[in-house]
Amino acid sequence: MVRALVGALAHALIDDPRVSIVTFGVAGGLTVQVDKQRRENQARGVQAGHQRLGDVQRRPP
Repeated sequence: MVRALVGALAHALIDDPRVSIVTFGVAGGLTVQVDKQRRENQARGVQAGHQRLGDVQRRPP
């Protein structure tokens, strides 16, 4: 019985990720250090994207 219940819960969480998000929420970071690193990585990605977009816009047609 317990195995069937655990299996049903696992399938519900795995089959549709939205169920997991609603059930457990979404964490920004596990620790302050992890969250800081995530934010720094995101900022670098945005900056690189802006630089590439600027390069594309400056190229002659």
